Amino acid sequence: MLDIESIFSPQGLLSKSLKGYELRGEQKDLALQVMQAYDQDKVLLAEAATGVGKSWAYLVPALLWASSRREASLISTHTIALQEQLIKKDIPFLLDLLGLDLQVTLVKGMSNYFCFKKFDEVVQEASLLTSQEQEELKKLERFSETSSEGSSSNVSFPLSPGMWDKVAAERSSCTHMQCPHFKQCFFFKARKQVSESQILVINHHLLVSEISMRMRSDFKEEKSILPKTYRIILDEAHHLEEIALESFSVKIDRLDLIRHLGRIYSEFQPQKSRLGLFTQDLSTKKKNFSKALILLLDVDVPAQKKNALTSVEELFAKIEEFCEAHLSKAKEQSSELRERRWRFSSKEAALDPWQKGVQAVFELVRTEWNKLFSLLKLLKDEALQGLSDADRESLSIHIMAFDFVESYLVQKLSELEAFITVHEEKSRVRWIETSAPLAMKNVTLVDAKLNVSKYLREHLFQNKQTAVLCSATLTSNQNFAFLKQQIGLNEENLSKRTEERTYNSPFDFAKNALFLVPKDILYSHEYGFSDQVAENVKKIIEVSKGGCFILFTSYEMLHYVYEKVTRSFDRPAASYMKQGETSKQALIEKFKQKQDSVLFATSSFWEGIDVAGETLRCVVITKLPFKVPSDPLFQAMSEMYEEDGKDSFSEYSLPHACLKFKQGFGRLIRTKSDRGCVVCLDRRVMTKPYGKVFLKSLPPCPVIYEERSRMIEKMNLFYQGNGA
Repeated sequence: MLDIESIFSPQGLLSKSLKGYELRGEQKDLALQVMQAYDQDKVLLAEAATGVGKSWAYLVPALLWASSRREASLISTHTIALQEQLIKKDIPFLLDLLGLDLQVTLVKGMSNYFCFKKFDEVVQEASLLTSQEQEELKKLERFSETSSEGSSSNVSFPLSPGMWDKVAAERSSCTHMQCPHFKQCFFFKARKQVSESQILVINHHLLVSEISMRMRSDFKEEKSILPKTYRIILDEAHHLEEIALESFSVKIDRLDLIRHLGRIYSEFQPQKSRLGLFTQDLSTKKKNFSKALILLLDVDVPAQKKNALTSVEELFAKIEEFCEAHLSKAKEQSSELRERRWRFSSKEAALDPWQKGVQAVFELVRTEWNKLFSLLKLLKDEALQGLSDADRESLSIHIMAFDFVESYLVQKLSELEAFITVHEEKSRVRWIETSAPLAMKNVTLVDAKLNVSKYLREHLFQNKQTAVLCSATLTSNQNFAFLKQQIGLNEENLSKRTEERTYNSPFDFAKNALFLVPKDILYSHEYGFSDQVAENVKKIIEVSKGGCFILFTSYEMLHYVYEKVTRSFDRPAASYMKQGETSKQALIEKFKQKQDSVLFATSSFWEGIDVAGETLRCVVITKLPFKVPSDPLFQAMSEMYEEDGKDSFSEYSLPHACLKFKQGFGRLIRTKSDRGCVVCLDRRVMTKPYGKVFLKSLPPCPVIYEERSRMIEKMNLFYQGNGA
């Protein structure tokens, strides 16, 4: 604690070493609280508003603890931007400042690493690659000989689509110590480095994926990238539940099944498929093929693979037919969402077309796939018969490839059976996703667990001595109850050792920000609302002279307002951007280049975007960010709350919307000198009882609720520097 005081004090290390460093009491208090969580084995929930400097506040205690106790800390983030900031900037600076020598490692998933064994397989197929791919293969060979890390992020030359996947390490095909390349394996070198490091930086997706893997019955410790024990810091922690819902769900993708069946044998490229490669290699080891082997290679396996593929196509065609007839007409579905996510419940599963149609075709899939598996076993037995141990070993690459595909398809068959025939729905939800709005070019079946809090509690928090969760948006209605319930921290034993702290921003919001709501705008459900939004957005852009984020809750409304606004202006078209035109990062960079930029965006732009200074001086929230009522996951979660005797609106829907609202507001003020307006075009925030929950979440700034003309006047005065 004395170290923390001396580092963050007026005469401390930071003040002496960093020109222009501003002492922030909130930052020092947070650092002290984090150190206490380490010292007393606690869980800390810390909501730290913009400007607190939370990264240094948790890094300093973590570094000091690692240095004195030699215990590893795992720091997990949601965005790559924050991860890179920690690895390239914050941690090196603080290690130098504190005079510490610690090993710091960026933790990456297995598929990020080059695999020598898979590279050998590709070399065997080199004659089947294009000339460009063959050239890339030579470059990858040189890369494997010169790279110290062997990670995809270190590849300095472009690769054809799918080329890295051909040489990337994967758990399913990894033979660990039996691999001839084990000693030089990049992944296991990285794993050793992780085990020897004191500070580990990871992203939430990989962290939750590792937790999910550890829950499986076939989990093997040696293939896990993470150490068994570590203390954990979760930055951007408000994303944890959403990522867990995604990671713990089962997805069955039609195109994915077709792709895996094609790995066994492809009618279009028979030589490139595993059966073709196996036949070529086998012919160099075995001069005389038995009639049974010839029949298996040339007729039986190719024919049965085709039967298996046909059964898959029939199954998904039947599912598509069922969706069109029984799901697409549901009245509660919006036209935008209906084509993408269709909820499938036990009610639909009990219908005759499902039971006599879809389930009947699934039985055909099961039969045809099992026939294929039996033929593959016969093929392997017949092919290896009479071969020497050396020849068997040289063919093991093909045998393992067959085994991997079979193992994967067996797993998918089990998941298909659960989706199609098991109708128990306690704490789970199923839906059918489509890839295009009108035609089902691809179909994905999703089976999601709803109660992820149980898994996070048991596999993440209960076995961690210290867990620090921080973000600018953790509370709803000024408390942590919603977050604790969603991620499993409301359990009694965990709750007893959990500390909750809120750290307000040191920025002067009362002086530098305005929150405005037009009194004379229609409610969001009323006809003509979108037109009024467009009219208001046009006026707001005029008074702010650009520099605006216009945030929406749906693409449909975004496109409508964008078209209406941009057609009514004489301003250069380059000033206007909308989500989807190019990548998210490219849009942000383009926005920063011009002072009059206007960006029309939805969901992912409500948070994680940092545009400081005059470039962004106005944020427009077109509608309160409630989840779409027809979304299957939202429906099922709401039903689960109601079944537990809770009010789903006040305890689930409203807290979620409030967190998103805070994130949207938070785009505006990023530094001490930033100034600007946040305009909410949804007057429910002022007229509905629940509006107070949204208003409570705002930092202390003036709230103006006036007719549009008066609102625009006050914005104009504010931008001229005359207050409101």
